Amino acid sequence: MPKLLLIELNEFNPDLILDVSRKLGLKNLPKLLALPHCATTTQDEIEHQGLDPWVQWANVHSGLPSHQHGVRRLGDTARQTAPQIWNRVAAMGYSWAAWGVMNAPRGDMQGCKLYVPDPWSYDERATPPQLETLLALPRHMATHYLDPGASKLLLSTLRSASYFLPPSQWPIAARFAAKLLSGIAACGANVHTFAGLLDYLGALVFLREKMRSKPDLSVIFLNLVAHSQHHFWTAGRDYDQRLLYAIRVADAIVALLLESLDPDEAVICMNSMRQENVAGRGFFVYRQIDPDRTINRLGVAGGTVQQCMTNESHILFDTVQEADAAEQQLRSLTLGDGSPLLFLERDHPTKVFAQICIDNPVPPDARIVGTGIDVAFYDLFALVCERTGAHTQTGDLYYKSIDIGPGPLFNHQIGDLIVDHFKNGTHRNAVVETVSNQEA
Repeated sequence: MPKLLLIELNEFNPDLILDVSRKLGLKNLPKLLALPHCATTTQDEIEHQGLDPWVQWANVHSGLPSHQHGVRRLGDTARQTAPQIWNRVAAMGYSWAAWGVMNAPRGDMQGCKLYVPDPWSYDERATPPQLETLLALPRHMATHYLDPGASKLLLSTLRSASYFLPPSQWPIAARFAAKLLSGIAACGANVHTFAGLLDYLGALVFLREKMRSKPDLSVIFLNLVAHSQHHFWTAGRDYDQRLLYAIRVADAIVALLLESLDPDEAVICMNSMRQENVAGRGFFVYRQIDPDRTINRLGVAGGTVQQCMTNESHILFDTVQEADAAEQQLRSLTLGDGSPLLFLERDHPTKVFAQICIDNPVPPDARIVGTGIDVAFYDLFALVCERTGAHTQTGDLYYKSIDIGPGPLFNHQIGDLIVDHFKNGTHRNAVVETVSNQEA
């Protein structure tokens, strides 16, 4: 019976991984990158308008290009109607487990042994339901990391910690605590260290459930390398310690994943797209300090903010009239020089998508002005980083015990390969259209 492990190591740059692995003496990531390679690509070209992980992973999972599935924003799971890879495999009688999958709905429960959404997919809930307890802190920190609030941080921490109260959870808690202490010693106690170690914790829980339930298709999403490349990938080879530590943790996770494999289990490791180094090119990222307070201070009433990964939010309203009024108010907002503050989009009558559309340096005395609004920019927003990694159309896929070939392939073609692997028991002698002979 075919089995497959799909490792979604988001946006990693293979050259960087190999160079750091040599520097640190890492063994497991190079093992993956020594497997046969397939180049991947996408028809999407522009960051924030499709060349983004929440779109590219939707391409992979749905088997559709973005112009067909229509997903453009993180958190858009409820609008996705196409069956995901795991739903298609389950329809053939196979079981599946998926951890942390980005912008991906669970869909039908058939064959589901485990499902954990990414922390920004606000319409999705984990399976089995007790995993919702574990997700409390990751969800809060992913959406409020600039200003987590003492009481909310404490409550979410206690709720997540309660997941480990049963003695059966203590071994995982002990391993995570040891890794957490080593991370703090190496990089300090900060959101970046914590974000990477949450991937390690997730891998521990995922692998325990994988060993228990023996799913035929297993999928795990890991974001720690992508996060560190965006923030800490300095030019040259004098790498930031926080980037080195993230790749070291990724190597430890890969070791655990490879150890979990059955003898005949196929493996795919892919990034959906590479990042390239852009350190020093002046790409500045600003974010709301407190998403809820920011929207209120900007003159919007009645909305519920669902914060996304970086500086974008879905604002949900009870009525179309409230959403219309909010859109009008937000469109009035500019910086003092007249440049618009936000990119706005309406894809639902009672929802407004808002994203900061500023990537240049904002002076310390800058103010936001609009209808009834005159407020200091830095009262509501903070500089997250000068970005060091940016998305490219080029991607990478490494594979074992499943015939794929050198490609290049579009991301949306990968799902069909996985489904065919289960349909046929193998993918040998299959004919696959590549980018070179398929209309883009």
